Amino acid sequence: MQDGKHDNLTSAEISQLWGTYMGDSSQVCILSYFLNVVEDNEIKTIIEDACNSAQLHVLKIKDMFSEEGQAIPHGFKIAEDVDTSAPRLYSDSLMLEYLHQFGRIGLRTHSVNLSLATRTDCTEFFKQCLTDADRLYEKAKDLQITKGIYGKSPLIKTSQEVDYIKHQNFLAGFFGVKRPLTAPEITSLYANFQRNSLGSGILIGFSQVLKPTML
Repeated sequence: MQDGKHDNLTSAEISQLWGTYMGDSSQVCILSYFLNVVEDNEIKTIIEDACNSAQLHVLKIKDMFSEEGQAIPHGFKIAEDVDTSAPRLYSDSLMLEYLHQFGRIGLRTHSVNLSLATRTDCTEFFKQCLTDADRLYEKAKDLQITKGIYGKSPLIKTSQEVDYIKHQNFLAGFFGVKRPLTAPEITSLYANFQRNSLGSGILIGFSQVLKPTML
């Protein structure tokens, strides 16, 4: 504390707040479009909650940066970056999976943000972001399960005993002697498959409405 004023934002806090601002301002654009085209009311309710949370995060960061005299990122804006009246590009199930992944990414991102925060206001802000991400993840996951469209990670045989690596070339199994994938490897591959499949679908939609002058 200096002269009765709180400490300045650290480089870590500025970078994490900046990243959160950019991410959530883009989510406001995407989710605002989703709200105009979604047909399922249960999914719409989750989209509304996620969009409101993202808007509140953006406003909070604006206030924090303004108080510090820190430049506010331009970010993404509905008027400039999205046509909310565009025709429906995605199914309701894809939008729900987007919410599920958005919540999952938020849990990872904001846990890191929280661990890097020093000031009380930053700590409390990232705690709230983490709470919002947890709520979104749980709602999206539960609704996917209810609708029978939740993609579980692959099942594997239960281990009856502990096994140990016996050779140094264990990690060369992809190219030498074949071996079963380990649980961590399956987990990473499946998580990457989910994210890449969703990203591919989202980008295909974007490519269909992108103006040639923007390329």
